[in-house]
Amino acid sequence: MRLSPAGRSFVEGQESFLPFVYDDHDDAPIAPPVGSFGGGRPAEQAIGYPTVGWGHKLRPGEQYPAGITREQGDMLFERDMAPAEAAVNAHVQAPISQNAFDALCSFAFNCGLTAFACSTLVRRINANDPDASEEFGWWVHGRGGVVLPILVARRTEERALFLAPDAPRPHEAPRRPRRRARGHRVPRPDRPAPARRRDAGADR
Repeated sequence: MRLSPAGRSFVEGQESFLPFVYDDHDDAPIAPPVGSFGGGRPAEQAIGYPTVGWGHKLRPGEQYPAGITREQGDMLFERDMAPAEAAVNAHVQAPISQNAFDALCSFAFNCGLTAFACSTLVRRINANDPDASEEFGWWVHGRGGVVLPILVARRTEERALFLAPDAPRPHEAPRRPRRRARGHRVPRPDRPAPARRRDAGADR
């Protein structure tokens, strides 16, 4: 399965796009050389992770002193989302809906692939536990075990998406086969019907 267009919009709505490098704990700008704000927080003092665009966590040595464009952000998003899609496909064995898949991609993207793979959420889904979605509610803590309201809101929306039935797919009405006239002619209304030819010997 792949993340649907609606699923992508959902994740982008959770992340929001920021063209500068920021601390994902509180969105505070990060100073150069990693970031682009002279008065920003030094990267080594970040409470969370230096992040840019649609929630892209910077890798060692990765720097964006001039920030990024929306197009660059979209490319990073697609590159980052591919492993999340792969993780959901690899670790979720039970059949799930497209909405559930999108919700799990959002969850894996935010919490990390290792945490997702080892989570009780995945185990309960694979066990066909009808109440597995309640596990979303446990993943709301930031560093130090502090409950973050922004994560509470995200997990609530991910769970709602997970449980939502997929919208019916639009489909075309079946086409009626075109019928061909065979073996007879239909006279034009402005012309009389041709006289029927008599059989040979009819007058005999």
